[in-house]
Amino acid sequence: MNTRKNLLLGALLLIAIAAAGALYMRGDLDFKKMELAKMPEVAETNDADHVHAAEDFSWKFEDAGEKDGAPQTTVTLMHGTESKKVGTYTGSCAELAAENLQPGQVSGVLCWFAGGGDEIGVFEEGGEYVVKVGQQEESTAESNGFRGDFRTEFTLE
Repeated sequence: MNTRKNLLLGALLLIAIAAAGALYMRGDLDFKKMELAKMPEVAETNDADHVHAAEDFSWKFEDAGEKDGAPQTTVTLMHGTESKKVGTYTGSCAELAAENLQPGQVSGVLCWFAGGGDEIGVFEEGGEYVVKVGQQEESTAESNGFRGDFRTEFTLE
């Protein structure tokens, strides 16, 4: 399982490097003007039921066998003392590094197989934490890839 995770992380790194190189060659990316992304801030409130720090969220991945020759992984989100099964996704899953999170996203996971996958994320919206699932596709010579189409799965209590 560790080898699979290392292969996934290596593949993601190569994809990111290839995408950055393609953008640089097209002139869309200027490393001299680039700023580092800031960590999303977690809102503080007085309501103890809704206060979560980013480190309050963790993920559990369980092998769910194969479907049509593709590995399946069941993803569970833990927050506080609660755990909630998010779903079963195609591919191997790994937690996203903080610098790869989108605005408003406090934690996330990417499940990836054969050039595409699902991104599961916890987003802060209006003082609540919402779990959403979106799509990711790798860049090719013809396209810049895709990350988006997030749909809300549930709101955390």
